[in-house]
Amino acid sequence: MGDCSPSKMIIFDGLYSFISIGLTLLSLAANSYILREDKERFHFGKDVIEPLVITFKSSAIITMCLFAISTSVIDLFRGGRDVAIGHSVIYGLVTTVLCGFIYIIIRNNHGNSELLKAETAEWLMDMILSVAVFSGFIIAFLLNQTTFSFLSLYIDPVMVMLASLYFLKIPSRMLMRNARELLWMAPYTHIQNHIEKVVQRVKDKHNIDEEFTRVTKVGKTNPFY
Repeated sequence: MGDCSPSKMIIFDGLYSFISIGLTLLSLAANSYILREDKERFHFGKDVIEPLVITFKSSAIITMCLFAISTSVIDLFRGGRDVAIGHSVIYGLVTTVLCGFIYIIIRNNHGNSELLKAETAEWLMDMILSVAVFSGFIIAFLLNQTTFSFLSLYIDPVMVMLASLYFLKIPSRMLMRNARELLWMAPYTHIQNHIEKVVQRVKDKHNIDEEFTRVTKVGKTNPFY
């Protein structure tokens, strides 16, 4: 479809879907590897692989979004893009259905895996992107029937920019959260508070005068000392 219509929104959507599939395969491979026990080489388990993979995935999506924003700004200054709307509407409808189907399957089977939760968020973003493509080109079609048809030239770059800006939000949060885990930083407050309450109960029960608690979170593990 990207060749039939010079729409960068379709190219962006297709590229995002292609990258999503590759990253999904990476997540499944990583999850399978984590589940295989190897205590001789990984004395503290393999949970660190989860934040490592998610950090890589988030960085890849952020890089793609920043590149898309830069190209859409250039297109806006060049007067927009003329798009073959018929092909674009069909593409948007088909990809919306497919991405929604994959999202529902992963959402209902992710369990407690952070990797699969990240996959759920990724395919939700892909579904939203496809809905945006479909809706945007419907608007462009309607504009072409009015005296404001010249505005349809700006639909494509504006959609790319808005979608990219929106998509920066979720991977940025995932990147920050998992980078904290890779650096063994203190977990979020609610996790620390829960562990401190448990430690306080043990302290009171055994009449311990002084305690020092150090907590971190790596994948599904919460080591504390």
